[in-house]
Amino acid sequence: PLVVGRLLVFSDYGGGGVIAFDRFDRAVRWRTTLSAQYFGPRATPALADGLLYVGDSGGYVYALELAGGAIRWKRRVGSSIYNVV
Repeated sequence: PLVVGRLLVFSDYGGGGVIAFDRFDRAVRWRTTLSAQYFGPRATPALADGLLYVGDSGGYVYALELAGGAIRWKRRVGSSIYNVV
């Protein structure tokens, strides 16, 4: 997982998205589904400038807001992404 302050951020391959947990009380802080059509990301999201970056098996790269998991943008890059972006 990616550790940022109180958050543990995980890719949810089977669930098709990204989940952030509070690392102290283990509560889910947010969950974002990236696509209902493809499996979710396999790699841990990368963090830069307050945004999480992650790719999915459908060939899309997403930028998510760290605070609440909102999708800021997504771009099609071609084939499946299985590693850190």
